[in-house]
Amino acid sequence: MFNDSLKKFINTYGKFYVINDYCHAFTILKSDFQNEYKNLIDLLDNFKIKKEWIEEGGGGKTKIAKNIETHFNNRGWKEQKFKVSYRVNDKETISETNKIDCFKNKIGLEIQWNNKTEFYDRDLNTFKRLHELKQMDVGIMITRDRNLDTTVKKRFAKKVAKKYGPSSTIYEKFINKINQGSAGSVPILTLAFKGAIIEK
Repeated sequence: MFNDSLKKFINTYGKFYVINDYCHAFTILKSDFQNEYKNLIDLLDNFKIKKEWIEEGGGGKTKIAKNIETHFNNRGWKEQKFKVSYRVNDKETISETNKIDCFKNKIGLEIQWNNKTEFYDRDLNTFKRLHELKQMDVGIMITRDRNLDTTVKKRFAKKVAKKYGPSSTIYEKFINKINQGSAGSVPILTLAFKGAIIEK
């Protein structure tokens, strides 16, 4: 059951995002990590996707992801991975986790705009592993909803719209993975862009 604070959050930002709260991630973030929560709210209050960011081609990290990362980097978040050491009898094994896009004070944030769906598995595995190691308390996933794809098809040329298909990272696929148990018990707040987030 949604608490009043979560209802207000969804009512405030639901025009621009599909929001999913798993294992009370929102309540933990808002109550126990107030600075990090404010950093997120600052983004939600001000972020819009520019038309040219949708239209531009090329590989690598998009300006959408870069601008979100810059927002958090300017507030003390940073890309981070962890070295994990295990010792069995006298033998030590050291491994590294995958990188988290933005990390601060045991809050991890990932951005999956238009990637292969396998990246959801990678991110969930990293979230779950860090949570089990007590290095992360809440995960945040920023992705896109199918509603945004519909808007892109209506507003942009076909050569642009065809880049956004059902085989790439999209909200419903991430939620399906959570519902199937891939997240374990790690609290995750998911925010998926709707078409209204694109500037007119």
